[in-house]
Amino acid sequence: MVPHDFEHNAVHISVWRNVQKQRKPNPDPSLRRDIYWDLRGRHQTEYDLRLDALPDEGVADTVAGEIFRAATKIYYDCFNNAMVNNTSGALNYLARLSVLSPSKHSAIDATLAGIFETIHPYCIGARIHYGEMDVLYAVEALLDRTLDFLREHPHLDNTDNSLDYHTLRDQDERPCMERCAIRNRLARDIDAEQARWAKEVEGRQQKQQKSGGSGKKKKSGGSGKKKGGVKGAKKKAQDHRLGSPGTKGGSPSGVWSGPSGEKENNGKKQKRRVRGKKSGHGKAKQQGGGTDLSAKFCKLGLGGN
Repeated sequence: MVPHDFEHNAVHISVWRNVQKQRKPNPDPSLRRDIYWDLRGRHQTEYDLRLDALPDEGVADTVAGEIFRAATKIYYDCFNNAMVNNTSGALNYLARLSVLSPSKHSAIDATLAGIFETIHPYCIGARIHYGEMDVLYAVEALLDRTLDFLREHPHLDNTDNSLDYHTLRDQDERPCMERCAIRNRLARDIDAEQARWAKEVEGRQQKQQKSGGSGKKKKSGGSGKKKGGVKGAKKKAQDHRLGSPGTKGGSPSGVWSGPSGEKENNGKKQKRRVRGKKSGHGKAKQQGGGTDLSAKFCKLGLGGN
């Protein structure tokens, strides 16, 4: 999903125009899915014939034509406009004519119960469509069911129509332009979030490369043993926190492994006199610290007429 461009893309079109007669499949055939939008729906041949038979503007002459007009209006608004228009009248019309009622011959009866409840909030703006898969599956099932219903009731192709589905429209909770504005704000927020995380990941990778390429620690002798030993312990604990390859607890993938909380000993013998007695081996401890940021890496996460 991409944001709406108010200046060039979000234009006012008469509700009487049957814009769903336009076909806009993915221009790359290798990326097309088995859906009507990409010309590969379950009843694609029948869908194409009925779509061509729709008038360019206004209601259909037959009940079957109006049923199909209503279903394709919802479908087109979902895939082309991200459900920013009020199509509740079309959905209410289908429910009123029992298109969404269970049938012995329908292959999608298991999903019929949730189609209306899933789509209706998007029709009136109670929910904003930003790539949610539930409504995409629902509108595809709606079109499958509509064509199944018309096959089961062939007499409707010869029944005159006297009702426009627009007369059954519910009140908007959010108007079209407000829905577009919300989608645009979401698009900007997501773009900014992705850029921020990419910059942070790049910074951590550079930091890990620096810590991993510092080379071997120098050995100090004589009177410098204690000083060198403590420095070596600090460096080893730092490598452990950053997950440098080859360190205990480090992450081979280079991802921050979090605080280790383990003690590190310098392994050097140190001598000092306390009240005339020799002390035991001195141990320099370094506690792993820092903030565990691994949880942040799990959150990365978009039409017009």
